[in-house]
Amino acid sequence: MRLPVQPIRRLALLPSTHEAHGVQALALQGLRQTKVRETKRGSLQRRQRKTLRLRRPILCGTTLGQPKHRVREHGIARIREPRPRTPSKTVSFHGKIFPISALEHNMKNEASLEEDSNMRSELDLLQEWYAYNSFVRKKYYHILNKLPKKVLTRETGASFPSLLDIFTHVLDAYRWWFLYVYSDRLHEYKRLREAGLSLEQIRDEERKIDSHVRKFLYRLSLADLENSITWHHLTRTGKRGKRVHKCTLRDMLWHMIEEELQHRGELNALLWQINVNPPVTGWNPWEEDSTAKAFWERWREPKSNKLN
Repeated sequence: MRLPVQPIRRLALLPSTHEAHGVQALALQGLRQTKVRETKRGSLQRRQRKTLRLRRPILCGTTLGQPKHRVREHGIARIREPRPRTPSKTVSFHGKIFPISALEHNMKNEASLEEDSNMRSELDLLQEWYAYNSFVRKKYYHILNKLPKKVLTRETGASFPSLLDIFTHVLDAYRWWFLYVYSDRLHEYKRLREAGLSLEQIRDEERKIDSHVRKFLYRLSLADLENSITWHHLTRTGKRGKRVHKCTLRDMLWHMIEEELQHRGELNALLWQINVNPPVTGWNPWEEDSTAKAFWERWREPKSNKLN
């Protein structure tokens, strides 16, 4: 008598091997088990049972590294290879889906813009940022010039003691970088903040520094931004030391933009505390205001390219 095939109780998977055209999967395809037993009639009947029988490995034409899925077909355990995946036509970036064709189009546009001679360079942006800071700095000077001397020199607990000290420190920072660090004469540096200058003297110093920085920037070329600046460290006695510091000209120029913006924010907060509206000027008003445009045109044409 023929008995039904018992269900599969366990699976044995052998490791796969790699070939040049894909992955070889060793599939378990024939499972047969036989069992001999004596029946009531005294005769021997062969009963089918599951035995493990391996066939030849099947070459799977899938790409190396794709996942395999174990399935059961007609009571036989198989390893099914997934279909080859087609290259994705989209890419995910920060949770958003972008078509690759659009990205390729944007990359081509960026490459064409870089080749466009009318595109503004980094040096052009630096020059406009310095012109913007120069324009707004003068507006803050006019506000400070209207304040009583007692308010102007009062202790505020900020980065520097008073409103006037903060404004003067920005001028000192320009002098420190452009006059003394750049020429490695830091041992000759003296602070304006400690000289006890009047507002009129500070205004004159601001004009000198502004003229020097403007001529300095228009003397540069785009390749000069990669140049290195080296200067000697000062000892505790203020003399020239042996330790040498180094940075690029690009780092120096961008740092001074950040330096002035940082202390301008301090001035805003301190002026608001005494109920004085600071002359806050955003980038859009700078580009759209007719007075700012006229200032920008004058700033772009220094009378002389020689440094003072």
